[in-house]
Amino acid sequence: MDIPDNTRKYKVKLKVIFTLVGVCAFFAIGLISWVEYLPSVNSNTLWLDKVKKGSMDIDVHGRGKVGFSHERFLASSVDGVIEQILVSPGQLVEKGQALIKMSNPQLLDLLYESELELAEHEKLMLEKEATAKEEENEQRLKIKLLNVDLVVQKNELNAINELYQAGVVSQLDFKKADAQLSRLKVKLTIEQEQLNNRSAINIQKKKNRKLVFDKLKMKVESNKRKVNSLMIKSDMAGMLINLDESIKPGQHISAGHRAGIVSDISAPIATLKLPYYNSGKVSPGMNAVIDISGAEFVGKVIRVEPQISNNEMSVEVGFDGEQPKNLSYNMGVEGRIVIKSLKNIFFINKPVGVKPYTKQVVYKLNVETNRLKKVVVQFGQESSKNIVVNGGLNENDVVVLSNMSKYSEFDEVELM
Repeated sequence: MDIPDNTRKYKVKLKVIFTLVGVCAFFAIGLISWVEYLPSVNSNTLWLDKVKKGSMDIDVHGRGKVGFSHERFLASSVDGVIEQILVSPGQLVEKGQALIKMSNPQLLDLLYESELELAEHEKLMLEKEATAKEEENEQRLKIKLLNVDLVVQKNELNAINELYQAGVVSQLDFKKADAQLSRLKVKLTIEQEQLNNRSAINIQKKKNRKLVFDKLKMKVESNKRKVNSLMIKSDMAGMLINLDESIKPGQHISAGHRAGIVSDISAPIATLKLPYYNSGKVSPGMNAVIDISGAEFVGKVIRVEPQISNNEMSVEVGFDGEQPKNLSYNMGVEGRIVIKSLKNIFFINKPVGVKPYTKQVVYKLNVETNRLKKVVVQFGQESSKNIVVNGGLNENDVVVLSNMSKYSEFDEVELM
């Protein structure tokens, strides 16, 4: 007869019991750990900001480039071949300073020919004027001699008249003498008229020659200007901003070709590109702040481009007070234009992902527990950097601005 092995059954039961106890303990520990687990975040990796109360500027933000309000294009007024570039971009230049030297042998030939033609005409003009003057002088001499003969004849006629009255000479002799006096008077009148006509003709010829002379002189001056234009000069003091890529020694350029730009660097401006939907908000006279390499300069809107291009509007800002220095043409800048200012409101720097006029969840710091806790905040109007807080936060509350989406399933996060 077999005897039951109760010891073995007992051991199996104990094993089952211990297994069940272990499993239950494992789940219990896991549950406790899950309930008490809080994620943590290093404060050095977060961007925090305090809720402020006061005035907040509503502004629009844009990027752009530095320019200058007074610019002049360098352009050649004649064809030519570049011989030498005398100034490099970035150098200061004076008004009238030569910047580019060109050559054109044809212009030099034209100038030489026109100067030669002018000199020949001037020589001919002087010769003709001398001849005309000599002829007039000869005519005047004839008139003087006739006047002398007239005086002599008058005296002779008076003498013959006395003799005729005394009966010494006949009436025929008296009439001959009187006729001779009349002929001299007629001859004198004719000579005087000829002199007057000659003088009038010579004056007109002189005027005509002078007109031709002036025309030839203008031609010379025009050719001189063309030759002088082979030296491209700046018509204002400032800085040579750039030169066209085609401006190189040996390169031929045509008249009217734009060679470069000279700007008056004492009057810099910033040209900002803003989203097109701001076109009705921005107007001349509005305050602006321009950021140039980390330094901020205040200014005012001086011009708003009326046309929209590529969904952007262009705005020019002039600087007030301190002027930025050491600017480079087309240097990149950032700027904001103040549309209006809100008074006595709560606001913070814009948290990541937050939109205006919405209710959204952010993490607020509990300074007593050093934990970040979810709160629902009503946001209002925004600017380029800040946003209005209309509810859910108080002044001096510290809020996380960084992206906290990875902790969205937790109501609290421990701050390390």
